[in-house]
Amino acid sequence: MAASWAWRHPTLVDLAQRQEAIADWEAMDRGWRRLARQLSVTCFALAVVGGITATLVPPVSFAAAMSTGLLLMASVLCARVWWGDPPLRDPRPQPLALVAFTAEENRCLMASQAPEPFRAVSACPGCGDFAAHLFRTPGGGDPGWAAIIRQCAVCQREWAQA
Repeated sequence: MAASWAWRHPTLVDLAQRQEAIADWEAMDRGWRRLARQLSVTCFALAVVGGITATLVPPVSFAAAMSTGLLLMASVLCARVWWGDPPLRDPRPQPLALVAFTAEENRCLMASQAPEPFRAVSACPGCGDFAAHLFRTPGGGDPGWAAIIRQCAVCQREWAQA
């Protein structure tokens, strides 16, 4: 059963996955812009050649004029993608940040926590940081079965261990 505030507390894995998604988005953005630049320049150059052909060779002037117009429109569309935001593109993923757990959240989580045996090194249940976490003796409001209360230095999450 997830609490209503759980979405504010991403894990370290979530942070790494979001950074990877941002890097992928930026790589695709560079690739699309590079392709749009190449297509824009190519279409414009072909439109200039088509315009010159339409002017110098009268028998093919209608076909050359039509292709020149289409190539100029394609060049403008590619230039819009190259210089601005391309149409119909997913927005850039926003980075995630670790949010510290409040004392109230910690009390609620420890109240519903099942007894957990003591381990010298354990992963934080909030962010997943795998380190030797600080601990303190249980006090008021902590579970009665708890021998120690661990605290994560990264996200300030507390959890009880027997």
